[in-house]
Amino acid sequence: AVHQVLATLGYGDAIGHEVLGIQRVLRAAGYESEIFVETADRRLEDLTVDYRDLPAASHPDNLLFHHFSIGSRASRVAYALPDRMALVYHNITPPEFFIDVHPLLVQLCYLGRRELGVYANRVELGLGDSEYNRAELEALGADVGQCRGLLLGDRAGLPELLAVGQAGERRHRRGVLIDVHLPH
Repeated sequence: AVHQVLATLGYGDAIGHEVLGIQRVLRAAGYESEIFVETADRRLEDLTVDYRDLPAASHPDNLLFHHFSIGSRASRVAYALPDRMALVYHNITPPEFFIDVHPLLVQLCYLGRRELGVYANRVELGLGDSEYNRAELEALGADVGQCRGLLLGDRAGLPELLAVGQAGERRHRRGVLIDVHLPH
């Protein structure tokens, strides 16, 4: 199985679009694939599974894409599981941007920064949704391998894999974590 976990699945945002696109690609390729979240936009709730059910779906042979952009309980649960993990880093807004605006976001961004630091040695592969984010993961010590982008998209109604990440020699010797190509 290849599952995904994230704090929140939002409707119409970039992360949500990517997560749903990845799931379409994986399922079309025959993989079992669920999206585990703490919260989801009510329009997407039926497409998700509560993160507290993730341990029951966990297995050392599974691959878990962890979409990381904020501190969360889902992140801490995922960290403790035996699943192979790829961290998809979407950046964390500096907490000070939310001071005097949204105290909870200050706390969650601060926690996310702390959590991100410990993930470097936990994940088999770090993927950044930009070169800036990839470089940040590399600076933290994550094995960013030969990342050529992220999975995304839908073209003419067909799921599409836009890129594949390959783990480096340091932590994962089996090569490509997932390689799904669908005909256009």
